[in-house]
Amino acid sequence: MALKPPSHETGDPDGLTRSTASSTTNDIGLMDGRSKLGSLLMGLPQELLIEIFRFTINEHGGQPNAVNPLLLGRICRSWRAMVFETWTFWQEVNLTISPHCSTQISLLAEWTARAGSLPLSVSIIDPKGLLNAKEELTRLLGLIRSLSPRIHSLALETLIPFYDEWQNCSLADYSWPLLSNLSLATTFEASTLSDPASRLDFSSCPMLTTATIKSFYHFYIPLPWRSLLHLRFDSVCCSEVYAALQSCTRLETLEVYGIVDDDPSPIDSVVQRPLKTLTLKLEMEDGSRECWRIVNSLRLPELRILEIKIASSRPVTGHKFDI
Repeated sequence: MALKPPSHETGDPDGLTRSTASSTTNDIGLMDGRSKLGSLLMGLPQELLIEIFRFTINEHGGQPNAVNPLLLGRICRSWRAMVFETWTFWQEVNLTISPHCSTQISLLAEWTARAGSLPLSVSIIDPKGLLNAKEELTRLLGLIRSLSPRIHSLALETLIPFYDEWQNCSLADYSWPLLSNLSLATTFEASTLSDPASRLDFSSCPMLTTATIKSFYHFYIPLPWRSLLHLRFDSVCCSEVYAALQSCTRLETLEVYGIVDDDPSPIDSVVQRPLKTLTLKLEMEDGSRECWRIVNSLRLPELRILEIKIASSRPVTGHKFDI
């Protein structure tokens, strides 16, 4: 559910525009239909309403058009009580940073508190780089730290200063006993931490099986490679893909987007028995050589799905794929 600061609305408090004296019969019929539907919903057992609400909230998988539980809570007093007392409605939160980020951080704290002790799915995106004040960064990182024992899915896409401050706030002290899905990305094409010696260390996460690393050198982010089942790289060096394949002994799915050739020397073959799905997608024709080198270095006896997209146009030079 997208988390936005409260807006000041005007007009009908019921959310429906009143008909004027010239309303047509169709308008009256539509309002009458809504009234009957509302009465039918009001009469449903609470357990059934909760299931309907859960489906409505989760139907779009966190997309911006998903129904917000706060919206359901505004319909009537009984719905508000039911929504605010049901922990499962507040387990997922998708925060897109706006100029009102201070208010958003407060709302994030209230939202996650309503989930009680249930596991959380948290997504924080800062596409315009608005999260830059040290006070706000400290507040947000402190909140993430307090929530870390309950987070099972974490997705972050922010500027490098966010990750720098995170490292400065003792990332090693965070606890991730439930974290199973991790996605880390940078914005504005930055891919290195300010301090080359810094690391965003998630190697001790016991449940982590799915990871996405986007626009980051992967050696900045130690992961429990041997426990990973699903891995996605976006904007990655050829040597990093090769190193990950050597380390991830249980990997079942690998997606690679935007490979850069950083080491033209020959590479040894890698046997990946568990790998079942391999996806290599390149937007530029220049990456076809790297794609060819990776595929030809792999021995994949259990592979079931292979997708290779080199570029939108035919490569200037051909490469032979030894499958």
